[in-house]
Amino acid sequence: MPANSTTPDRLSGQVLIIGNYRQTLTVIRSLAAEDYQLVLGIDGDAAGPEHSRYIREVWHHPPIASNNMTFASALEELLSRRKDIAFLFPIGEDEMIAIIDIRQRLPAHLKILMPATETVRTCLDKSAMLQVVDHLHIPQARHATVSSLNELHAAADRIGYPLVIKPTDSSFKLLGGKAVISPHADALHTLLSSWPVGERRLIVQRHAGGVRHNVYFFATNGKLIQASQVRIFRTDQPDDTGLAVSGVTVALDPKLEKHSRTLLRHLAYTGMGCVQFQVDEENDTLSFLELNPRLGANFAIAYKAGLNLPKMAIELAEGRLDTTAPEYNKPCKVGLHYAWTHGELLALKNAIANRGINLKTVLSRLLLIGRTFVTSSVHVTWSWKDPLPTLYLYKELLHVPLKRVWPFTASAENKKNL
Repeated sequence: MPANSTTPDRLSGQVLIIGNYRQTLTVIRSLAAEDYQLVLGIDGDAAGPEHSRYIREVWHHPPIASNNMTFASALEELLSRRKDIAFLFPIGEDEMIAIIDIRQRLPAHLKILMPATETVRTCLDKSAMLQVVDHLHIPQARHATVSSLNELHAAADRIGYPLVIKPTDSSFKLLGGKAVISPHADALHTLLSSWPVGERRLIVQRHAGGVRHNVYFFATNGKLIQASQVRIFRTDQPDDTGLAVSGVTVALDPKLEKHSRTLLRHLAYTGMGCVQFQVDEENDTLSFLELNPRLGANFAIAYKAGLNLPKMAIELAEGRLDTTAPEYNKPCKVGLHYAWTHGELLALKNAIANRGINLKTVLSRLLLIGRTFVTSSVHVTWSWKDPLPTLYLYKELLHVPLKRVWPFTASAENKKNL
C-alpha cells in the first residue's frame, strides 16, 4: 500500500511500541511506511528511538527490570484511558515477560503482537529448548544443565573442551556477557572460581565450530510463511560471543529450513522470530543455538531484504495476512551486507577504557570498521529520512553536542508526552 494512503481503521487504531533497542527503529519505520500512528513507550534512560520523526507520542513508563508490577500498573492505567491504542508491540524479552504476566488483564480489544504465552516461555527457557531440540533430533552440541560449581566441572569434564557456559535465562548476563567460552579446564577455574551470584542454573555446552547463521522468519500455526537467512561475519567481542556487528544475507539453506520448519511445527508457532544455528561449512556440520521469540537486534538487514515482519504481524492481527500460501514461497534478497558501526565503536571504546587492547590492534580494528562501513549497503540504525535517532546515539558515544553535527535538531520534547 502506498505510504501516503490512509484508512479509517489505521487512523483510529494506534500502535504502542515498547522497548528501546536498535530493532525498535526498524519497527517504527516499517509501520510508519504503512501509515500506522505510533506511540513509543520508554523509560527515563532511553535515547534514540524517541527522536524518530515518525513517533507521534511518547509514553514515559517506569523501568521494567526494577519493578514489573509498577510498570504493569502504569500500562493498565494507560490502556484503560486510551481506547484508541489498538496494538501493543513489545520489542525485547523484558517487555514480553512483563506483558505475559498481565496479558489476561489487558483490554479485550487490544491486539498484542507477539507469539503465544507458552511459546514465549518455552523459547526463553534455554534448558527447555535444548530438550525440545533433542526430542526433535535437530543437531546440537553436547550439553548439560547444572546448578552448582561441582556439577559444572563434572559436566565440563564429561562434555569436553572447548565449551560454552551461558545462563538458562537469556535476560541474565554471565560475567557481563551473553556467554563465556572456556578453552580448557584451567581457564574454566579462572573464569568461574565461584558460582555466579543470582544464577540458579547454567548451561554447559560443547563449543561448536563455524559461524553463526540467523534465520529470521514469520510463521502461522507452525507453518513457515517467509524467511531470510543472515550469515554473521563477526561480533563485537573477539571470541564471537557478543552482539553481531556485520553480516550478509544468503539463500535459505535447505538444512536450516528443514530444522526450522520442524521446530516451528512442534511449537505450533505463530508470529515472528529468529532461530540461530552455528554452521561449520568446512566439516559440513551444524548446531542449533537458540530460538528467539522476537525480532533479532539486527533485523534491519532482513527487513531490507524484503522480510517485513512488523507489517506481517499487524496484518495477521487484523485478519488480512494470507495464511493459506505455501510454506516459504517468497525468497528474500541475498548478498546484502550490513554494518552496526555504532556497536563496533562502542565495543572498541570500552576495550580502550579497560586497557585490554594495544595501539596496533586499535588501528587495525578502526580500519576494519571503516571498510565495513563503506562496503555495507545496510546500516542497522541509519536512515537519511530519519537521521536523528542515530545522531543521538553518536552524540552519547562521542560526547559531542548534537547541534555541531546536525543543525536541524527536533527534540523529543516537541512530541506529545503521555
